[in-house]
Amino acid sequence: MASCIGLPEAALADVPHEFLGRWSTDPARCQQVNGEVDVLEVTPSGFKLYEIGCALMPAARSPRAVRFVAQCYKGGSPTKAGTVVIQRLSPDKIDVALLGFSWTSEKPETFQRCRDGR
Repeated sequence: MASCIGLPEAALADVPHEFLGRWSTDPARCQQVNGEVDVLEVTPSGFKLYEIGCALMPAARSPRAVRFVAQCYKGGSPTKAGTVVIQRLSPDKIDVALLGFSWTSEKPETFQRCRDGR
């Protein structure tokens, strides 16, 4: 992901293992269905969500949340700096908030781990 938005690999985060994998707003469906189901794919250095991609910088941790400085884009828009907060709600449920981006609400979106375990 770093090469597609021009960030050096060394600057990227090492996302905590418990957040890696596929998450869905409807874990029984775990496939992107525009307007109905959002699927989030978290990698060691960032994440992808419908039309959104973010490269994450090293994190600031608290007991249940991780806050990242992020470089994100939506669709064909230019990359923009902001903050991403991932909060653990339960072992298989997280909230993701994108802060400081004009193209999205700052309200957290809740995801559950996909049943396929990825």
